[in-house]
Amino acid sequence: MHFDTAMTTSTGSFYSSGSSKSRVLVIGAGGIGSNLAFLLATQNKYNVTLIDYDVTDEKFYDRFIFHVNKEIGIPKVEAVKAAIENAGESIRVYNNRFEDISNIAFHMFSFSYVFITVDNLESRKYIEKV
Repeated sequence: MHFDTAMTTSTGSFYSSGSSKSRVLVIGAGGIGSNLAFLLATQNKYNVTLIDYDVTDEKFYDRFIFHVNKEIGIPKVEAVKAAIENAGESIRVYNNRFEDISNIAFHMFSFSYVFITVDNLESRKYIEKV
């Protein structure tokens, strides 16, 4: 059985009163990560970055409620990006394993919020080390 769980870390106030957008990193584009990235990106208050390496399948579209189409086998991050762009907003996506992004620890600290929604035990252990 597959479960998504979310963990967060914060370096700022989630409800920023300033005019600049908070930078948010979402790691994992499963059921929770894909919908969370969509909801945050379409609020026009956050610059959202999404990282995932997996591709879409039927189960993904059962969980990602904002999809534009149901194309099987494309990167999940591209499916989320298409839905967000269709809603008139933008998102930065990386179709990579979290472990393959160089200096990820440095990059994580440049975000106001990090949402970890991975279900892969290997990735979760790596993130805990970072």
